[in-house]
Amino acid sequence: TQFFLKDDLGLEPAVAQLVLTTAHLPWNVKPLYGMVSDNFALCGTKRQSYLIVATILGAGSLFGMAWLAQTAAIASVFLFTNNLSVAVSDVVMDAKVVEEARKEPEDGAGNLQSFSWTVLSAGGLIGSAAAGVAIVTIGPRAVFYVMAAVTALVVLAVRFLEETPVTDEPVGCGPCCKQLGAVLRTLRNPLIFRPTLWIFLSTACSPSFYTFMFYFYTDELHIEPTFIATLNVVGYAALIVGNVLYNAYLKKVSFRVIFFWAQLAHALMSLLE
Repeated sequence: TQFFLKDDLGLEPAVAQLVLTTAHLPWNVKPLYGMVSDNFALCGTKRQSYLIVATILGAGSLFGMAWLAQTAAIASVFLFTNNLSVAVSDVVMDAKVVEEARKEPEDGAGNLQSFSWTVLSAGGLIGSAAAGVAIVTIGPRAVFYVMAAVTALVVLAVRFLEETPVTDEPVGCGPCCKQLGAVLRTLRNPLIFRPTLWIFLSTACSPSFYTFMFYFYTDELHIEPTFIATLNVVGYAALIVGNVLYNAYLKKVSFRVIFFWAQLAHALMSLLE
């Protein structure tokens, strides 16, 4: 995406950052998607149908990026739509993971989450490696055509998702409002509110300069796309290593201890950068 905004559209760093920030907005209201999918069945299902709609929306937005995106405004619309589709898919799959984890109350949640992140990291590793070569070979715009085709294939995989059809459930905003009230009551609990506030502050107090750094890497340091893809590969490989270490040695360690040392290491690495 950064190569497309910089090389194909010729955007300045500040404009590119604005486009990407706007595109990321759908991730900020993820709880809304969860409440909607939990309380409103679509074509008789609460998971499968939403994933199909999100996948079609994502494939369409990627195709639009490749075919129609000629200005920053149009690119913002398609990137916003694509992030919306990914965010909805992420929420629905998280809900499915929770449902499956309840079948193994002892270790189900931890094992499934670790497995999900490992698979995600492996996919990101492969995708990042292929993206670097593809950008050099066929160009950023053509990469969006490939991504659209690959995303469309996810519809076939969704059909294998096991789900019991929903029948005779109450329809309306009542259940959704009730769930929202339960969320608000939960947030008043200090055991929930304090970690949530910490996560918010740790994120809000860490400004993102990724787009500006990307322009610095490519314009000032003249780093090639393949090398930037290699950096992403290393990042996903680190995620896999982290999952392996957690499953092997840290399952019995307090979350408070893990968060403390992880945050400290993150701060030190940020200073080094």
